[in-house]
Amino acid sequence: MYKSSDNLYILTADFGTTSLKMSIYDGNLQNIAKVTEEYQLLYSFKGSIEFYAEEYWNIFCRCTFAVCKKANLSPQLINRIVCTTQGETLIPVSESGTPLSNAIVWLDTRAKEQANSIYQMISEDTFFTHTGISVCDATCPLCKILWIKENRPEIYQKTRYFLLLEDYLLFRLTGRFITEKSLLSTTGYFDIYHDRLWEEILISCNLDVNKFPEVTECGSYVGPPSESCCSQLGLSRNASVYTGAMDQVCAAVGAGNIIPGILTENIGTAMVLGATAKRHILEVTPHLTVYRHAFSGRYLVMPVCRTGGMFLNWFKEQFCTSEQTLADKSGASVFQLMDKAAGNSPPLSKGLIAIPYLDGSLQPYYLPSAKGTFFHFGLEHTRGDFIRSILESIGYMLRENIDLMENCLDSPIRKIYSSGGGSRSNIWCQIKANITNLPLYIPADNELTSVGAAQLALQKNIEDIEAVPFAHQFLPEQNLVPVYQQGYEQYQLLLQTLAPLFSQEKPL
Repeated sequence: MYKSSDNLYILTADFGTTSLKMSIYDGNLQNIAKVTEEYQLLYSFKGSIEFYAEEYWNIFCRCTFAVCKKANLSPQLINRIVCTTQGETLIPVSESGTPLSNAIVWLDTRAKEQANSIYQMISEDTFFTHTGISVCDATCPLCKILWIKENRPEIYQKTRYFLLLEDYLLFRLTGRFITEKSLLSTTGYFDIYHDRLWEEILISCNLDVNKFPEVTECGSYVGPPSESCCSQLGLSRNASVYTGAMDQVCAAVGAGNIIPGILTENIGTAMVLGATAKRHILEVTPHLTVYRHAFSGRYLVMPVCRTGGMFLNWFKEQFCTSEQTLADKSGASVFQLMDKAAGNSPPLSKGLIAIPYLDGSLQPYYLPSAKGTFFHFGLEHTRGDFIRSILESIGYMLRENIDLMENCLDSPIRKIYSSGGGSRSNIWCQIKANITNLPLYIPADNELTSVGAAQLALQKNIEDIEAVPFAHQFLPEQNLVPVYQQGYEQYQLLLQTLAPLFSQEKPL
């Protein structure tokens, strides 16, 4: 049985959109055990994406037992518990904390009419300055609550609190109704400029300001597990539960991204970036999403690119059946075989340029109708050239966002910490380092979100937060930096040339 030198065991629960990653860390932030459980969302009427609210707790319980078993550790020995979750997922609950409907997942877009009405009521600049959100769209919980009031008035009337996912888990753990500031950032009803619930917008929307839980800091002590929770999970009443932070904010904390000059890049289906800034960022640009950081007085500029690994996965599904067959036979990863093919292609892919916006672009350019493009291919091009051009296109998209962010940040980006599935590709990491002319580091513990949550549960002061050790570093290859500068300029020219065509309402 593993025994921590300081007898400190931290249980972290990272609830993503479709999976829970649960870990146990010791007081030195060494991962003792980790388990994952995936789940399927519910899709019904147009724009509706939900999940069974109670099932979130059931999954939490199953994973708690599983991770303790894997660590050969009794739940009684868990000292601290912290949750980090996806943002914007909404759960209306009764006075007793019983969910009154399924959880409305953050991806849900049923509230388009309500978003339009709010958009007509308040200017983009005002909304951004208060919330850090450039556009009030249907994913905002503010719009979803208004939808509930207008379309499910019986649920609105019975609702005691509108909780977010972390809030609901904290209630199930402790019996307290409480929320934290980074999670509230993109609700549309939290004023990150003044660091408080934005009551004025709620009143303007005729929403009851008393239907929202107590707001507290990230990493705050909530209380001990309730008696019912201890009975169900075998936890000790001497354990402590803490607030976490929204998952991407926790990932920034885990990487030590709490000072200017560091960029965190999470490359999965999408690509999410983060850079620390001061409050004045809200007065500079309405184009980039800004989160309230886990620490007071700091903010996280967070461009979200819809296309990341999605582009590579799409190409795999459509054009790499031979690699998939070989991978199935050999036990290798199909992406490793694709990397090998890309490695046989020269820098700039023999002139082949890919545009990666398969699902439109919100940042750095607002081109919601943009599509993917392969340009300048001929008989000489191979499948490896196409794969490499995809990797390069995501690198160019990374460079675009860095250029945009540096126009409003206090200091230039000096280094990149990369995590997520895409960070396992050495060739991709090297391409990005060459395109950005920045060193790129892969943390030894790739679960930065869980590491950051554990650090918050340790009650570390901001001065004590350090980046996790890195397992690999990719330094720019100076002979290729000017080559990729030329490739980036060609990419930019192609994108600007195509932009008017993307903007046309009807396809050609």
